[in-house]
Amino acid sequence: MRKWFLIFSVTIGFMASQLHAELVFSAPPRESAANAETLYGPLVESLSKLLDEKVVFKRANNFITYSAEMRKDKYDIVFDGPHFAAWRVEHLNHEVAAKLPGKLDFHIVTTNPEFKTLKDLVGRKVCALTSPNLGTVAFLELYKKNPVAGPKLAGSRGGFAGVTKDILNGRCEIGILRTQFYNKKLSDEQRSKLRIIHTTKPLPSQAVTLSPRVSKYNKALIRKALTSEDGAASAAPIFKRFSKKSKHFKPTTGEEFSYLNLLLEGVVWGW
Repeated sequence: MRKWFLIFSVTIGFMASQLHAELVFSAPPRESAANAETLYGPLVESLSKLLDEKVVFKRANNFITYSAEMRKDKYDIVFDGPHFAAWRVEHLNHEVAAKLPGKLDFHIVTTNPEFKTLKDLVGRKVCALTSPNLGTVAFLELYKKNPVAGPKLAGSRGGFAGVTKDILNGRCEIGILRTQFYNKKLSDEQRSKLRIIHTTKPLPSQAVTLSPRVSKYNKALIRKALTSEDGAASAAPIFKRFSKKSKHFKPTTGEEFSYLNLLLEGVVWGW
C-alpha cells in the first residue's frame, strides 16, 4: 500500500510541476544580452499575460550553445530562421505559428571579373556570416553533392556590412550578401565594384514555432495575437529590426517550410 502511495505522490508531483513549468522563449544570439532583452522582452512579457503562464526569455551566449540547446529540446517558443524552424518541426514536433512577411534570398557577389559561374568559385575563399546563418547554408547547399570541392568560407564579423568591408578591402574576392541589404544599404559606388554571380532561391522569412509543451488552446491564442495588429503590438521592436513596415506577423500553414531542415542536415556539422 505504501509503495502505491509513493508512486501516486510522485506522479501527482510530476504533473503539478509540469503544470506550473515555465515556457522558454528563445531567439538566435545576434545581439548583446542587453539589446536582446530590449528586442524580445516586451513580447515575452506580453505572452506571459496572454497565456496566464510564466514565459521566460533564455538567451544563449553563442550559436554553438543555441544550436545545442535547441537540439536538446530546451525551447518552447522560438523566433528564428526558416531552416531552424523547419528542423524543429521535423524533429521536435514544433508547429509554425506565424512568420514575418516577405522572402529571404541572397546574392553571391565578386570583385573578380573572371568569376562568372558557381563552378568558378570551387576552392576559392568566400567571405560570409558564420554558419548556420541562412545565407551561408543556402550557399553551401549549392555544393552539397560535392562539399569537398566547394569554396572555403571565411567568417566575417559585423553583419553584412562586415562582409561588404571584407570584400572591398580585398580579404575575399567573393561574398554572400542578403539581396535586400545589397539593394538598400550599399551605395552606388559600392555596388559598382561588385558583380552578382548567383542569387539563391527565395525562402520564407523568419518564423515563430511552438513546442508540444504549449497547449493546443494556448497555441491558438498565440497565433491569433501574433497575426493581429493589436495582439502583436509588443513585437514592435522585432518588426523595427527585421521587417520595418510590418505591424503584425503573417499566418502560415507551415507547408512552405517543408524540407528546409535539409539546409542544415548534411550541410552544417552537428546537424
